[in-house]
Amino acid sequence: MIDASVILWGDHLDPDLVSDTIGIKPTNAIRMGEESRGRVAKTGRWSYDTRDDVRSDSLIDHLNPFLPRLVANAEKLKNELGVEKVRVTIIVECFDETWEEELDDNIVRGLAAIGASFWMTVFSQKPEL
Repeated sequence: MIDASVILWGDHLDPDLVSDTIGIKPTNAIRMGEESRGRVAKTGRWSYDTRDDVRSDSLIDHLNPFLPRLVANAEKLKNELGVEKVRVTIIVECFDETWEEELDDNIVRGLAAIGASFWMTVFSQKPEL
């Protein structure tokens, strides 16, 4: 099982404008100062997770829904839409098998173009209950 997500943060981030620009409905979004679950957001946040939308064991299939769109709009996101920080997270669960996939030059350049930090978690053993 593979899951990929992207989170954008910024004090002046407008989630609706981000969604309109990249053409993706977020999994979660909030403006700075809005209340959610009894807490006031300290910064704006827009996030998208592939868990419910992509059924594939390919990392590329999970990055393709959002990475090319973010790269194509990187300057606008930073300079006009208030995006200050980007994080891409990959979670891989490979309990009974070996998982291997290349992050090719295009993916690495794409992550760099949007200034993303990259987090990866691999679970290779089922947690004991």
